[in-house]
Amino acid sequence: MRSILLVWASLWTILAFLFLPFTFVFLPQVGIALSTMILPINQWICSGFGVDIHHTYLISDSLAMYATAFLLLVFSGIVSAGMEFRFKAKIIQIQRILFAILLVLLAYFLIRYGLDKLFNRQFYTPASNTLHTPTGQLSKDILFWTSMGTSSFYNGFMGIAEVLTGILLLIHRTRFLGLILAFGILANIFAINIGFDITVKYLSGLLLLTSVICLSFYDARLKSLITGRIVEKETPKPNKTLILILFTPFLVDLAMTYWENPKNESGQSYEIVSVSSKSELLPVNEIVRIHLHPSGYFIVENKKQQFVSYKMSADRKFVIVNKRLIPIAVKGNQLVWEEGGIEVRCELKWIELEKLALKQDQINWYFEGIKG
Repeated sequence: MRSILLVWASLWTILAFLFLPFTFVFLPQVGIALSTMILPINQWICSGFGVDIHHTYLISDSLAMYATAFLLLVFSGIVSAGMEFRFKAKIIQIQRILFAILLVLLAYFLIRYGLDKLFNRQFYTPASNTLHTPTGQLSKDILFWTSMGTSSFYNGFMGIAEVLTGILLLIHRTRFLGLILAFGILANIFAINIGFDITVKYLSGLLLLTSVICLSFYDARLKSLITGRIVEKETPKPNKTLILILFTPFLVDLAMTYWENPKNESGQSYEIVSVSSKSELLPVNEIVRIHLHPSGYFIVENKKQQFVSYKMSADRKFVIVNKRLIPIAVKGNQLVWEEGGIEVRCELKWIELEKLALKQDQINWYFEGIKG
């Protein structure tokens, strides 16, 4: 019974990873294609909950994701039962192959998210408008992301821990230690995603479950660790060549992903000192700051610290307001835009974002050294 349950759980988890709308270099769009293929079934299931998933089935933590997990659970259960009936003599070999695939998947995601932290791709530095948003107006997930993006030390610490743990999983002698570390890291991440309501609960839960399934192959060693009694049982040892073959495409994916590292910046912020003329499109007399978001948005902030964002053109020379392209430019200490043939000018004062308290990435080792 234990053998078939391990096969069932392992197969289900592997299929769940395969159906994720996650783009790999060597398997582009595979998860999207598979999810689209079963969309009609998922729509039928989710319609029972009164939810239309046509536009959300590829979004993390959508109801469609959980419906997909249910379908894969049933499918993998049927396949596992068939394996038990048809290939009972080879069930141990099948277990080892599935175990090797799970190890490679777990190692890949740990290394990838570790590198994301080291290269500032996951917890990016807070954008200029976020730096000026009152804490009470931030949602829990944005608050967490903002806080994490301000600490290079913690990002580096977690990044190195995840990368090293992923590497330990690929080596037989250190695999058990790697799995214990992976469980601890992923349990913490899953708790963070729940506590801060971050919409990566499905993936983090899947990774945590993967670590539990992999640890289940070491049940004898776990019992020995907990009870202190020596339990003699063969340690699972997937073929080294199989691990290498399986991980090679993921290694290529990692190399190509981090070949170039995009800039991680906050953008720019300016205080409005004065306005030369009226505007029909923007309430210029209510605006106290403007923010140029690094992702190409022109954001205005009013006296009540409320924010309105407008998409900018690719060359950053135009702002889209009420479906109109408005020429805009920051020239020295002036913001200039044209509106119905009239030129509107605003006197600006540049805000040094790097001097804001939240941007100070430093460590005080004793209380008296804390400033402010």
